[in-house]
Amino acid sequence: ENVRFEQPKTKWASFRVIDGTSHRIDLNTTTSRWRHMGVVNIQLMVPEDTGTKVLNQMQSKAFAIIADRTWSLAGDGGKLWTCKVDKRSRPSQNGFAAKSVMGEFYRDAKFSR
Repeated sequence: ENVRFEQPKTKWASFRVIDGTSHRIDLNTTTSRWRHMGVVNIQLMVPEDTGTKVLNQMQSKAFAIIADRTWSLAGDGGKLWTCKVDKRSRPSQNGFAAKSVMGEFYRDAKFSR
């Protein structure tokens, strides 16, 4: 959305959920179940010339949180799954060393008529 913000001067992370496609996964006439798919991207930044130890720790923690996990969702009783999660190296950006963790997600939801 290109919203301006003041970039922190210390380590920081950006968390993005990028929605993909949705499709119906059953043929029931009273309650329909849908699967929503997309991508989760966590971009991690530390100031250049501060070493890679903190950046690598941040990446390992982010990976452990989202890699191949299943969550129960409040409300509709659905589930959210993450898969194909990997660690990625990124080029330095605006004076920050960068890495990211990216993976796919899918979520099932029920809708009653």
